[in-house]
Amino acid sequence: MSNSHQLESLHKAQEIVRKIQEQEEQITKQLVLSGQKILELGLVKNLLDKETQVQPAGIDFTLKRLSTFETTGVIDFDNTKRKLPKYKEIKFDNDIVNLQVGAYLAEFNEIVSLPLNIIGIMRTRSSVFRSGTTLTAGVIDPGYNGAVGALLQVWNNHGISIARNAKLAQWIFAEIGEPPIEGYKGMYKDAKSMF
Repeated sequence: MSNSHQLESLHKAQEIVRKIQEQEEQITKQLVLSGQKILELGLVKNLLDKETQVQPAGIDFTLKRLSTFETTGVIDFDNTKRKLPKYKEIKFDNDIVNLQVGAYLAEFNEIVSLPLNIIGIMRTRSSVFRSGTTLTAGVIDPGYNGAVGALLQVWNNHGISIARNAKLAQWIFAEIGEPPIEGYKGMYKDAKSMF
């Protein structure tokens, strides 16, 4: 193949890639909901301050309470042996909690109510991970209603101080292409609390 043919093939391939990227960008824009749209649809309730919690692509969730893990959890395939650990709530001192390196269960003030065509995905806020702390949570399935929480992991050897109602995570909500016939039916549906 000559150099001119190779160059022509390269340009065609680049054009195809560009078109695919444009299509993916359009799909993403159509599927991820803006913070304002999340409010309009009533997906999140109990916000402390809409002005500061609503973000362009999600909602900031705030700390309600924290706990430590007091016993071992058991996880299996079909949940016949599942056993959640016992938790011990950490008390705030003047609306602050000082955490050392370790794992904690965080519960948010906000609650969610999702229809069958929407999922929720959590991301740690940048100021939190820049302080040596991360949050991890499962996907909120379509049809889930109730309390929401996350695993809070302190990695910073100096610990972290967190205020009650601190904004810790941003939840992103997205439409799914083909909604399921049935929504979430697990044991946490309609949960009033994480622990």
